[in-house]
Amino acid sequence: KFNAILALVDRTELNAMVIDFKDETGGVLHESQVPLAREIGAVHPSYDLNARLKTLREHNVYTIARIVCMLDPTLANAKPEWAVRNSKTGKIWKNNNGIAWVNAMRPEVWRYEADLAVEAASLGFDEIQYDYMRFPSDGDMDAIDLGGPNTTAARTTAIHNFLKLTHDALAEYGVALGADIFGIAVWDTNDNGIGQQLEQIAPVVDYICPMIYPSHFALGSLGYDIPNNYPYEVILESLQHGDSRITNGKAKFRPWLQDFTYGPGIDYGPNEVRAQIQATYDFGATGWLLWNANSVFTEGALLPEKR
Repeated sequence: KFNAILALVDRTELNAMVIDFKDETGGVLHESQVPLAREIGAVHPSYDLNARLKTLREHNVYTIARIVCMLDPTLANAKPEWAVRNSKTGKIWKNNNGIAWVNAMRPEVWRYEADLAVEAASLGFDEIQYDYMRFPSDGDMDAIDLGGPNTTAARTTAIHNFLKLTHDALAEYGVALGADIFGIAVWDTNDNGIGQQLEQIAPVVDYICPMIYPSHFALGSLGYDIPNNYPYEVILESLQHGDSRITNGKAKFRPWLQDFTYGPGIDYGPNEVRAQIQATYDFGATGWLLWNANSVFTEGALLPEKR
């Protein structure tokens, strides 16, 4: 779908693209020279990265390398001592889908992700975006063994230190670091058990990308019977609340917006997607990103090029 999406970027106000660099399987999708990636059999080239970056530069597209961090069964199975362990069985812990996670407490894991981020920067990406930079959220949570205290302070400190390590490593390349977080993280002051706490993340990244999907808020949340029916309000109020918690929030926030229909309430089309985009402008965010699991985006919600 790359060419079709690139054509959409050329026709509309879109000006950036997020590309998988390492995915949810732990696969690194180009001929990586990171030694550990090659050692554990993580290198699975699926596209010509240099050619793709060249094409994107020719079209004046800002390039973002998505690196999935702790959801990495390849690394977890190759280095079981770095994995989240199961305190009941003594084996590797797995989530509800039977997928192993690596332990975000381990500095060795941080270094591996940072090495991949530096490689992406050296290859010419404009920005690195960390996804799943957190602890697991589903499965037998009582059986999680992190090899140390599983407390809010320990989890949030680990994520902070991990991000700081990468941010420092990227500094010499002049490449930004973005971090995907749950949408609820802009509201909850705790870490929801996953280590994502706004105040700990903000100082060590350039962009915070909360996944503020109105359909994912529980019925009655934020004072709305069906939050999904209020795309503009949910986005604007969420960003405003997040801004009240950190310094320079308007420059930091670049939210993921809902370009799909899910759950109770209205279907999402051009008006609903555009309402969310407008909310980011009215807030003053640094930008926005559209999410659709099938990479099919609503062109009717987008302004033509150079408007």
